Amino acid sequence: MNQILYSGKKKKNIEFNINNKTIAIIAIILFAILIFLFSTIFAYINKNNTNILSNVTVSNVVLSDLSKEEAISKLETELSASDIPDFLDITVDGITYKVDATELQITYDYTSTYEKAYNIGRNSNIIVNNYTILKTVLFGTNISPVCIIEQTSLDNLVKELESNLNIENIAIDQTYKIEDDILYVTQGTDGYSLDKEQLKLQLANAYATNDYTNISTSVIQKTAEKIDIDKLYASVHTEPIDAQKVNQNGEIIFVKGKEGITFDIENAKNMVANTSNNTIEIPIIKTEPSVTNEMIMEDMFNDILATYTTGFDKTNTNRAENIKLAVNKINGTILLPEDEFSFNNIVGDRTELAGFKLANVYSNGKIEEGIGGGVCQVSSTLYNVALLSNLQITERRNHTYQVSYVPLGQDATVSYGTIDLKFKNNRVTPVKIVAEVSEDIIKINILGTKSINDYDVKIENKTTQTTEFIVKETQVDTLNKGKTNITQKGMNGYTVETYKVLYKDAIENSRQLITTSTYMPLEQLVEVGTKQASTTNKKPNKNNNSSNKNNGSTNTGTTTPTTPTQPTVPDEPYTPPTLPPGWDVPENPYN
Repeated sequence: MNQILYSGKKKKNIEFNINNKTIAIIAIILFAILIFLFSTIFAYINKNNTNILSNVTVSNVVLSDLSKEEAISKLETELSASDIPDFLDITVDGITYKVDATELQITYDYTSTYEKAYNIGRNSNIIVNNYTILKTVLFGTNISPVCIIEQTSLDNLVKELESNLNIENIAIDQTYKIEDDILYVTQGTDGYSLDKEQLKLQLANAYATNDYTNISTSVIQKTAEKIDIDKLYASVHTEPIDAQKVNQNGEIIFVKGKEGITFDIENAKNMVANTSNNTIEIPIIKTEPSVTNEMIMEDMFNDILATYTTGFDKTNTNRAENIKLAVNKINGTILLPEDEFSFNNIVGDRTELAGFKLANVYSNGKIEEGIGGGVCQVSSTLYNVALLSNLQITERRNHTYQVSYVPLGQDATVSYGTIDLKFKNNRVTPVKIVAEVSEDIIKINILGTKSINDYDVKIENKTTQTTEFIVKETQVDTLNKGKTNITQKGMNGYTVETYKVLYKDAIENSRQLITTSTYMPLEQLVEVGTKQASTTNKKPNKNNNSSNKNNGSTNTGTTTPTTPTQPTVPDEPYTPPTLPPGWDVPENPYN
């Protein structure tokens, strides 16, 4: 009986255990069904959704339900980094260095940031994706933007840090460059270097999160790569590309043709194997495309995109010759799409050997003679026509003092080797500079092919500050006391804001502040006479002898020296202030 009782208890326990397992299995099945239902529902809801999920933000910029174009546009408008310091503390192997943050060119990668936001709930398996979707819809998901740092800026920062570290054996990367028809390949060297990729990642993350407190990197040992000709060939070799003129929705698009580049691989390998030089020179072979840019461009300069004229004094022969020489040099220049124009590269050094002459300029706050006076009027005229053509200005600097030939805020000084005027052809078709001198007028046209996307451009200036010139007097003994002679007219200084205003069908589309120009006041120089006037007795006038005898008096008089002729100087500024044609400002405002 004991056995029966025991058997009965055992049976009950078995039944109880079976029930627990059954409940657990049922619960798992139900949970799986629930997950499947949720997954199915979310999969169905998002099956055809091409927009970002609801409740997705990037640094608190809301991107809910936006398309790619809408999201990128909103990021460009609203995404901004805050609290960026002027200097960054960067720690290298436990030692902290302070570096100038203003030199770093770190920007947001708006397209990659969009893709990061778009892939929320889409970049994993169905269960994880739907969990992410549910979490985002209920509680929201905020992500950091993707940032990129310009490579040259990063390289410069690394060099600066490495110089402070006093690393004796710095690793040098392998480099190559093409000049003329030679490929120069320089072997790298072993040594020590900062971990550039780690630093790049740290900087980008700091910019993305606005947290600049923990930027660090380390010194690593680096072994230089050996010259790999096959790898080099893959980097250098290109096939020629034919130029094309494509019509896209009624707009002409110019596709730039390019030369092909190649070299003899076996010959290059032999050169590497049989030389001990650190740099080898590999001859390259260029292959022309079947359709060149010149073939396509023949009929692409029929429209005048913009024109600008300025006047000058043709009687100032040296200055007029300088103007004509500079105008002839820029005339006919063609810029393909994305090409950049450099005034200094085209005009060259302003020397007597190059044909430039002495002409009046302002230098050191005075009127003096300088080589190339007048060239800045050509660069300023060109600057204005580039603005009106809505080309992208990449480099421009105003003169130290105001000039006469363009309005305040619209001049562009140049100095060979230091200060340049540069602009880029940001159109989809080539442009051509047509410049000429007629009598006393500089006229520059920019020709091209008009587009349905073109705007009418107007330039507006606003003077925000005026600084009165001072008068500097110098005593001279060549003028009688009380006499004065102005040797240099003074000019006021100004701060001017310049705006580019775009119009479409006479309706203002946008208004952009493009420059703030500051002009120094030019002091007025005055000579003040200190010479005492002399007194001498005159011989009696024969006609008045009787009269003199009657009154017993004699006539006396003073002789005053003739006042020296004043040099030709600029007139007083008008409103708005200008100078007469014929005067220029030195090409280098810091001379």
